[in-house]
Amino acid sequence: MKTTILVFGLDGATWKLLNPWLKAGRLPFLQNLIKNGSAATLQSVLPPLTSTAWTTFQTGVNPVKHDIFGFRHPHGKLYNSDDIRQPKFWEIAAAHGKESAVINMPLTYPIHPFNGWLVSSFLTPPKANFAYPLHLQRKLIKLHYQIDLSSNRQGFAPEKHLGKRSQQRLHEEIAALVASREKAALHIIKQKRWDIFFVLFKATDLSQHFFWDQKETLKTYQQIDQAMAKISAAHQATHPKAKTNILVISDHGFHPISKYDICLYQLISRLGFLPRRPNWYLKMLRAGRKICKSEIIANFAYPSAPKIFSYGLYWPAATPKTIRDLAAKLTKFTYKGKKVFQEIRIVNSAYSSRLRLLWITNPYFAPNPDPLSGQLVYRKITSLKAHHYSDMKGIFIAAGPNIKRHPKKLQLDLVDIPGNILRILGISPLPDMDSQLRPHLFIFPRQLAPKLQTLSRNNNQTALEKENSDVVIQRLRNLGYVD
Repeated sequence: MKTTILVFGLDGATWKLLNPWLKAGRLPFLQNLIKNGSAATLQSVLPPLTSTAWTTFQTGVNPVKHDIFGFRHPHGKLYNSDDIRQPKFWEIAAAHGKESAVINMPLTYPIHPFNGWLVSSFLTPPKANFAYPLHLQRKLIKLHYQIDLSSNRQGFAPEKHLGKRSQQRLHEEIAALVASREKAALHIIKQKRWDIFFVLFKATDLSQHFFWDQKETLKTYQQIDQAMAKISAAHQATHPKAKTNILVISDHGFHPISKYDICLYQLISRLGFLPRRPNWYLKMLRAGRKICKSEIIANFAYPSAPKIFSYGLYWPAATPKTIRDLAAKLTKFTYKGKKVFQEIRIVNSAYSSRLRLLWITNPYFAPNPDPLSGQLVYRKITSLKAHHYSDMKGIFIAAGPNIKRHPKKLQLDLVDIPGNILRILGISPLPDMDSQLRPHLFIFPRQLAPKLQTLSRNNNQTALEKENSDVVIQRLRNLGYVD
């Protein structure tokens, strides 16, 4: 009997919201899965960002191996699928004759053809090919498929207050995005008897950013709950005799917006690792942003300084001792009696000689990587209601013939999921994958396909056109992911 895996990704979904809604019976599809299967807190990766976490899910390796941290290279170029050196779990499955459909997975543009169908994500530039095979793209265009919210929308940037009319318009756009994703998934799932079918709903992340625990976010979850029920029914109709396993996962958690912003350049300067800059000098440079590129102006503030992001820093010139000393001081730093950082981690990347320091802040503080900020700490001003800088706890829900039932919530790691998906299909994970098999939760077949030692990927570097990458960067800016 054929075994299939149906995976729903709910970007940023968190038990903080799900628990009370499930208890109140608001999400019947998810509630039924938990009743007949198992649930777990799914530990994300550091940093708990969409690009980093979903790349870990694709490859089954930790960020230190796949080397995707955030959305941009240190020099500013957006990451894309050509930067991912490891094979993805659906490519490994394809090498064993399995067919997969993957919808809306981040960092899948440009698309690498394989034995299956693929629809890329919101990180795809406008007017670029977003689906494989091309006849699927033509069909999705006819279905008026939306890959993201409207790129020309106005008034949704984080620093702007959202009036009631703008909030209603945004909620309607999010609902339209869910409907578009559902329509595409229902079309694709009926075309073949897929071994693996994955669809990601980004709307949970979007709604939580702007509405958090308000009624709009509950409506978004309910719309997705209904969509998952329809997709599951369509899958069952296409595979009437198959052993179908359903998984629901998120890439990270979420938390209410931080009370304070903490300027990372100012902090590292005060700790003695960067030169001090008076406020009048930084104020003058901020004025220069109106006539010159921000990156150029920032270089005047701290020439030859490390490149600091919300999640860590790149510092090629630093010695190991400097990095260790900085990590020790950041770990101890407090503000008004509260520790600023939950965790500090020194990482030596497998693909770069540059030392990399990663961190996750206390939810009370939002990391601000603006080098021109004149204050160390200031109250957070944003239209966003919630974020995920400081929450590594995602969700896992599963039910099916290969899922053991557990009455209590378990603990799992995101990196483990792809390896266990392959093993359920009778495929051994590659030796260099970090996925750990979890026989206490999954039931594996005894018969295994011939084991692969490695799988090469044909990564042809593909440069994004500048005007197209700028649109993608603006999408990220609207959520506060990049400056």
